[in-house]
Amino acid sequence: MEEIRRAAAAYYQNLPEEKKRYARFVFSEMDKNGDGKINLKEFMEYLNKDNNSALNNPSLFRALDKNNNGSLDFEEATVLYYIMQSGRALFCKSCNTFLTDVYFSCFHCFTSKDSTVSTYEICCDCFRGKKFTHHDDATFCDNYTLLSQGRSLALAAPPEKRNSVLKKIEMTVGVASVALRRAAGAFYEQLPEKEKKAARKAFKAMDKNRDGQISLREYMKYLKKKKVTDLTHQSIFRALDKDDNGSLDFEEAFLLFYIMQSGRGVFCKSCTTFMPGAYFSCSECFFRVDSESTYEICCDCYGGKRYTHHGGATFCDNYTLLRQSRSAMQEAPVTKRNKVLQNIEKPTRIVILVTGILSLIRDIGGHFHG
Repeated sequence: MEEIRRAAAAYYQNLPEEKKRYARFVFSEMDKNGDGKINLKEFMEYLNKDNNSALNNPSLFRALDKNNNGSLDFEEATVLYYIMQSGRALFCKSCNTFLTDVYFSCFHCFTSKDSTVSTYEICCDCFRGKKFTHHDDATFCDNYTLLSQGRSLALAAPPEKRNSVLKKIEMTVGVASVALRRAAGAFYEQLPEKEKKAARKAFKAMDKNRDGQISLREYMKYLKKKKVTDLTHQSIFRALDKDDNGSLDFEEAFLLFYIMQSGRGVFCKSCTTFMPGAYFSCSECFFRVDSESTYEICCDCYGGKRYTHHGGATFCDNYTLLRQSRSAMQEAPVTKRNKVLQNIEKPTRIVILVTGILSLIRDIGGHFHG
């Protein structure tokens, strides 16, 4: 939930004054007794009145209540305002919990031509524990992977469709790490035993001195040798090092493999920090065929306006961009969708590697013994 709070804060800071006034008006409308706080009853009544049944869920109220005092102040309520404007109201289809960070979606349903089909989002815990029922040939991937892989689908859609989605995003913006570890854990639990062993062999190949830990030197040396230059940034190593002891155990290192396979190695274009959670992208660049970069920036740089980009750029967070671009992805040719599906299916099997970067694990399996 902390990532959504940061995105909401950055979003609010970038609103024009009239939109900030409107956000305060919405808060006052919810605060019926005028005590400067919104209780659960006021929350439910307002959303019922506003026909916002998707958000009328006590689990969302609990998630918004940062200090657990049973009410929402203005800062907490701005997160609700952000969720309402961005379409970020997602609940697990299995346990009905509000999805605060990383979640998994069915690729087939997401790209189905039938827009009435649910994209079937489930939380990491339900995906890990296989506590869900869906169609047999379902291919699940996390929302970050879906966005990065789905961009090529969106670009394959007709220009008029891309422009239509872009205008919708502009309108939406105008009116208004723990997570990564959980996703990696769920991903690992779904792997067959043989592939879990392959991951452990990869870890041993990085651990040159056999002490059961990967130092920064071993980490940098290994990735440079494999020409994985995108991931040799020290901010990634620090993000992976959960207990801040200066080295990576297997659980921490497996997160690296997950990042490599999911295409989750995203860095802020302004401060170059690794971004494990919510971030903002330029929607114009996302939908431009001739744009290699979608210009991702972290919440802090966006909120503090510490970036330089082209004039008239419309930024939206990665959650909003994924939800809004679904209709463009649906317009892509079937052959293109099948190709992207193959790219998404491959990362679910560690020994079948998508790119030259990921061939390292299979190479390790052939050269390491013991």
